[in-house]
Amino acid sequence: MPLPRRVPKELLRAAQRQRAPVTLAVIGGGFVALGAILVGLLFPWNYARDRQLAATDTASALGRVLTVADTHLTISKRRVVRYEFSFEPAAGGTIQGECFTTGRRWLEGMAVPVRYRTEDPAVCCLAGARSSKSDASGMFLPLFPFLGGIFLVWFRAARSRVRRLLEHGLLAEALVIAVVASALQPSRAGRNVHKITVRRTDSPSGGNFRLRTTQTEVIDFALDRLETQQPVYVLYDPAQPKIAILPETL
Repeated sequence: MPLPRRVPKELLRAAQRQRAPVTLAVIGGGFVALGAILVGLLFPWNYARDRQLAATDTASALGRVLTVADTHLTISKRRVVRYEFSFEPAAGGTIQGECFTTGRRWLEGMAVPVRYRTEDPAVCCLAGARSSKSDASGMFLPLFPFLGGIFLVWFRAARSRVRRLLEHGLLAEALVIAVVASALQPSRAGRNVHKITVRRTDSPSGGNFRLRTTQTEVIDFALDRLETQQPVYVLYDPAQPKIAILPETL
C-alpha cells in the first residue's frame, strides 16, 4: 500500500496494545489521582516558613496558646494537633498564628516561647512546633503524580510511535536468531520481559533488529520461528530503526 498507509482501526488497536497496554495508562492515572490527593492533604505547604524560622536572624517572645484541637491526620499512629496562639513581638502589637505538632504538647492558656522573624513577625511558630499539618516526610509526595505523569506521557508517545510505524514504516524480511528472557518482570506475574533479536536477510548490509516484549503471543511466535528458522517480517521506522514490530503477530 502506498505511504502513508490507511491503517484499519482493529489493526491499530492490536499494535498499540502490544507496545503500550491500557494498564499502563490506568496505572499512570492512578498514580496521578492518588498523588494529587495525598499532596493536597499531606504536603507540608509551609515548610519554607519553618526553614526561615530555623535561620539565625530570628527572635523569641513568650506567647500564649489560645486554642487546641485535634486534626483528622495521624503520623506514626499519633494524632496531629493544631494550636492557635498569640504573642507580642518586640516591635509592639499583637500577632496571632497557628502551628501543629504530632501528639499533644500544650494545653489551652499555657505560656509557650514563640520564634518569629524580626523583619516580619507574622512568620512565627511556637518553639518545638511546625507551620504545616504534615512534617518534612511529606516532601516526597509529589513523586507520585510525577511518576504517574511519566507513565502517561510514555503511554501516549508509544501509541503515537506505533501509529506512525504502521502508516510510514518499511517492511523487511529477517530470521529470528535469539529470544532471551531477562530478569526484569512487569506487574503481571509470570510475564518476563523478553528480548527478541532478528537478523535482516533481504539486504546485503544485513543488520539486526531488537524487540522487547512481554506479550505471550509475540514470544511464542518468535520461539517458533527461532526453532523452525522460517523467515519473519519486520515493520520498522527508517528514522528510528530500534522501533520495530512483527506485523504477523497482530
